[in-house]
Amino acid sequence: MKTMVEFKEAILGLSNADKNELQHWLDVEQQIHELIDSTIRLSQHHVIWWEIMTPNTAAHFDGVRDEYLDFFEPVCYAFVQGFFVISYQLFDKREDSKHIRLLVNEVLEKDAALGVKLQSKLEKYPGIKKIKTIRHKIFAHRDRVLSPGQILKKCPIVIREMKDIVDFIQDIVSDVIEAAGGGKKADVLRKITDCQDSARNNTFQVLKGLARDLRRGAHDGA
Repeated sequence: MKTMVEFKEAILGLSNADKNELQHWLDVEQQIHELIDSTIRLSQHHVIWWEIMTPNTAAHFDGVRDEYLDFFEPVCYAFVQGFFVISYQLFDKREDSKHIRLLVNEVLEKDAALGVKLQSKLEKYPGIKKIKTIRHKIFAHRDRVLSPGQILKKCPIVIREMKDIVDFIQDIVSDVIEAAGGGKKADVLRKITDCQDSARNNTFQVLKGLARDLRRGAHDGA
């Protein structure tokens, strides 16, 4: 392995073209890292919110949400807000931002046919419009005329759609990263879903602990 001095000397010995290419690939690597990180955060936001709010959780941990309502209400709101903000970041189109399309452009340079296929898959996803509307009019900004309830009536989104959004983003991100040379799709997906499953399990353990403490408190006070 080279020492730091040797590594610096090797870089200084590169031509300007090679230095530019090296920097380009370092930028691509950073894009891949941030896409994976954002997808993990999105997946965690959704699964934690789901574990807290699902009726199945209420049945297992009866009374926990009501007892700690001033904690769970703002936490769940924050997770839903994060869900739509992160989703929109990933679907963004701005040239000065990092998002899925930026890495698709990299694929287009390497393999035009594959890049066009991924571009089409992304553009045709029907959930983008709802994500944009809810993010723009409720969470990033607040519509001047319509209340959040009125916006959701005009642009309804059901729980199943939120899960579909997560599944699609996990799929398209792992597809694009593989096409850009950032690793096998299966490995990228595994990294994301391992973090998602860990968040699910941690949430379950927290709720379980709170329920146990609640029962113990009720027993002690009896």
